Amino acid sequence: VVIKALKATLEQRQNDKEDLSGRLQRTNIQFERLTVRDQESDQRLAVTLQEFASGRGLSLALAIGGFALTYLVLIGLSWLVGRVAHRGYEPGTRRMTRVIALCFRLLTLVLALFVAALVLYVRGDWLLLGLLILLVIGLLWGLRQSLPGYMREIRVLLNMGSVREGERVLYYGIPWKIASLNLYSTLYNPLLRGGTLRVPLDKMVDLQSRPYTSDEPWFPSQENDIVMLDGDIYAKVLLQTPEFVQLQIIGATTTFTIADYLGSHPRNLSQEGFAVPIVFGLDYGHQQKILADIVPNLRIYLADQLKEQPFHPYMTNLLVEFNEAASSSLNLLIVAVFSGAGAEYYWSIRRFLQYAMVNACNQYGWTIPFNQLTVHFPSAPPPPLPLPFLKT
Repeated sequence: VVIKALKATLEQRQNDKEDLSGRLQRTNIQFERLTVRDQESDQRLAVTLQEFASGRGLSLALAIGGFALTYLVLIGLSWLVGRVAHRGYEPGTRRMTRVIALCFRLLTLVLALFVAALVLYVRGDWLLLGLLILLVIGLLWGLRQSLPGYMREIRVLLNMGSVREGERVLYYGIPWKIASLNLYSTLYNPLLRGGTLRVPLDKMVDLQSRPYTSDEPWFPSQENDIVMLDGDIYAKVLLQTPEFVQLQIIGATTTFTIADYLGSHPRNLSQEGFAVPIVFGLDYGHQQKILADIVPNLRIYLADQLKEQPFHPYMTNLLVEFNEAASSSLNLLIVAVFSGAGAEYYWSIRRFLQYAMVNACNQYGWTIPFNQLTVHFPSAPPPPLPLPFLKT
């Protein structure tokens, strides 16, 4: 019984072995088929790429290369001729030059496309040549539809619009010089740090430029200038850019936007000079001698006192005049005029003039009035008249 069982088991194992061997053979055959198929696919891909590289791919590369080479050579030649022809001239002053330049750009594009088409024609690649022709026709159709909407931009590019190269334009409240007109125009302000802007063409068409003279200011101040803002705010300009202005006010740094700074109406004390006026009143008791005596003596006295001050070298004029007969005083007008180099002494000058006036009054015995209110009472009213006797 045991022997029979062992024989049966042995037969079963042999059958399993044969079955597994058959599966292994089928698996190896499938693997070999897949390997051969992949190798054939790789070979076909390599052959396809090689055919494309030596055929249509080469034609496409030659056409693109011919287009790029023709375009770059002609553009470079145009730039070189323009540099030589306009040496010593203000850029953009000749309108015809821009028209010729634009026509040359269009001609350059046409010639570059012609070279690309010629390469495809010589290579006999009719498919790519047909696609190129269809592309050109599509571009021309698109231009026919959209070109009328871009006439203003074209006029600006030709330097024939409302803005012109080399002129002055107001952009966001700041004057700028138009250095160049292009798809991105260049604006320049010499008084601003980083004062160069690139402005797109669609924003330039809405602006209006004008010619300017050499003495026109480009900004109310320069860095290190002394300015007076609204409210008699004394400040020194530390930094000014197209976006903001930094001022030193009472020792602290304060930043203003350009709009806020210009809106505060800065008065520049450092450029053309400045004047410090004060009005000083004397009592009406000096009415007889204020014109013939007090005014001339006060002018001499102030001139002598100013000679001893550190800001005297910057003084250009001194005015002492009778100003007005006010309600309670005879007012004198004192105006000291200084060059811009003495702007940092502005408050010192104002304080000194007040001090010198009080000192002059003490020295010459002049009376300084104070506000007075005089009340005038009418005389005593007459007694009432007796009433008439009424008869019944």
